[in-house]
Amino acid sequence: MISMGKPRSLPKLRSQGTASAAGFVLVVLLSLVAVGSAKQAGDLLGSSTNIGVEHMQPLAISFDIGTLAGVAVIDVLSESKETVYLDVPVAWIEREVRNVPIKDVTADPASFGYSRWKLPAGAGISFRSGSDPGRIILHNPSGISVKASVRRADLDTGGVDSNVVLILKGEGEL
Repeated sequence: MISMGKPRSLPKLRSQGTASAAGFVLVVLLSLVAVGSAKQAGDLLGSSTNIGVEHMQPLAISFDIGTLAGVAVIDVLSESKETVYLDVPVAWIEREVRNVPIKDVTADPASFGYSRWKLPAGAGISFRSGSDPGRIILHNPSGISVKASVRRADLDTGGVDSNVVLILKGEGEL
């Protein structure tokens, strides 16, 4: 007769199971922290709006942005002596034109979610947006310098901020 012997105890298996469970809990906790950190980073960066500018001479352009209850008014003024083209989101609605006859400021048909506005020398244009544009990313593919000024007024909090950026080629954040 074959003897089976005494049943072996399973302490080794129990300790491995405990270590596996602890490792799983650690992975879950690290995942939650990583997701929370990514959300916080997104909250810190906030939304952004891309704007393109086309020009042939050095350009100075200013953006005045006022926000109230999540709605924004964006005033843009070109200080150029040439016609400048500005590509803005189609969601931005033209409000008014300054320094030139309104008929001289025109928009091409929207394409890829953007409208291309023609601004004659020294023209200003104002837009209304149903949301805060957040960070403005100004794209300057020409390789000719752009001095971009931005002033922001948050009418909910009373906060005001301003910045000036020189963009030689590529993009700059306002």
